[in-house]
Amino acid sequence: MSSESNPSAAAAAVVETKSTLTSARLECLLVVWRVREALQAMPQPADNLTIRRWNHGIARELWVAISAFGLAGALEMALSDDDGAAVMSSQPLTYLLRVAEWRNRRLRFSVLKVDIPTYLALSSMDLRVFYRMEDNTTFPHWWTWSTEGPGDGKRCPGWWANPSADVGAPMPVFEPDKEDLATMAGDMYLTLEGILAEKEAELRDIDDCIAEEELELSR
Repeated sequence: MSSESNPSAAAAAVVETKSTLTSARLECLLVVWRVREALQAMPQPADNLTIRRWNHGIARELWVAISAFGLAGALEMALSDDDGAAVMSSQPLTYLLRVAEWRNRRLRFSVLKVDIPTYLALSSMDLRVFYRMEDNTTFPHWWTWSTEGPGDGKRCPGWWANPSADVGAPMPVFEPDKEDLATMAGDMYLTLEGILAEKEAELRDIDDCIAEEELELSR
């Protein structure tokens, strides 16, 4: 029986859609807060590398917001009776996106163009709305890192060591494809392991040849 002919199922579907919409909106708000924290934490005066890191880091945050923003807009349209339903708006995100530049579907951000007092005024919020989500370790607080990276034995991300000016969209991966990617990665690892083993054997042969030549020369 379809949800259209089952009122209970239809109501449950609406509740689930609204819950997902709330989650997407919270993710947008979380980005607003994270950028706020990053801007306030940026060392002053900032050297060139620090500015590049903050530019890149905030551009990454904006891509997260763009994804959540798109989902929220789609859900709003799904819930609306109006075919021309307006997509959710956000003054802080609007401000940041107007500061950003687009270069062939890649995002470029400049902290030097941000009027920080204006953004802080726009982004003021009550953290209780997040239900402690702002402390989620899935989203590292990169603005708290040292110049060497996150520390605590964690690998320093490549973007922190050498931040690019333009940031492309994150690569979308469907959940069922993750297993395939893991399998491919495992196969690649085994292939590389085999190649390295062959190269090591070749180097040992070369070492043996050199040792023999040296022995001949010493006689």
